[in-house]
Amino acid sequence: MSKVGGMSEDPVALNGAGMQALQRGDFAGAAALFRRAVAADSAAGILWYNLANALAGTGDDAGRAEALDNALDCEPFMAHALLAKGHMLEMAGQARDATEMYQRLMAALNPAEPMSPNFAAGVEHARQFLEAANAEVAARVDAAVAGLLDTADPD
Repeated sequence: MSKVGGMSEDPVALNGAGMQALQRGDFAGAAALFRRAVAADSAAGILWYNLANALAGTGDDAGRAEALDNALDCEPFMAHALLAKGHMLEMAGQARDATEMYQRLMAALNPAEPMSPNFAAGVEHARQFLEAANAEVAARVDAAVAGLLDTADPD
């Protein structure tokens, strides 16, 4: 492995250093390390996801969205990335796209796998979001059917 700036370009080592930077609250430093890690191994979805987390801390929403997309390109059922992308879309007012991400999240979950409290809270939020979206669709369908029945020829 080559070394740049005194650190190996090994993606595992870079990821570890990036996680330490995240824990210290050094989001810019973490992002730089994760960028090097994804340059060394662009097929590792977790590296893209970690980059997205670092970019969230820097306020780079466009970079975060791109990193989440790359994570999901590598691992389409990465539950944490699906939750993060769904939340971003929801906050941006893109309800249809958020619904799709949250539906993919629900399909990706393994009920036997334990969840951290924060992740479980996010999953519960996604579930409630989907319930509300489904109720809205059902109400629109009911209204449309009622309208058709009201205008139907009784003969």
